[in-house]
Amino acid sequence: ASYICSNYVYNRWYDKFANAFNNAEINTMLRRRMADGYANSSVSIMSMDESEREQAYKLFIDNIHVLHDACNRYGKLIKLGKITGYRFSLKLANCVYKVMRFLKQ
Repeated sequence: ASYICSNYVYNRWYDKFANAFNNAEINTMLRRRMADGYANSSVSIMSMDESEREQAYKLFIDNIHVLHDACNRYGKLIKLGKITGYRFSLKLANCVYKVMRFLKQ
C-alpha cells in the first residue's frame, strides 16, 4: 500500500510540476528530485509479496516516464531495464539497496 501511495504522489507531482517554472534549470532540478524519489520508492517493489508486487509493477510500468530524469544510483540501475528488462533491473536495484543498508550497519 505504501508503494501505491508513493507512486500516486510522485506521478501527480511530476505531471503537475515538471515544467512549472519559467526557468529550465529549476525545472530540470525539480524533475530529477521527483524522478530520484520515484526510483527510490520503486526499489521496494521486489520486496513485496507476490500479489502486491504484480499490482505495483503494473503501476511502475504505466508511469515509467517519470524515471527519464532519474540520476541517482537506483534510477540508473532501474533504467537499465530498457536493455535487461525492468523486472531484472528492479531486482538488481533491490539487491544493491540491501547491500548498502547492510554496509551502513
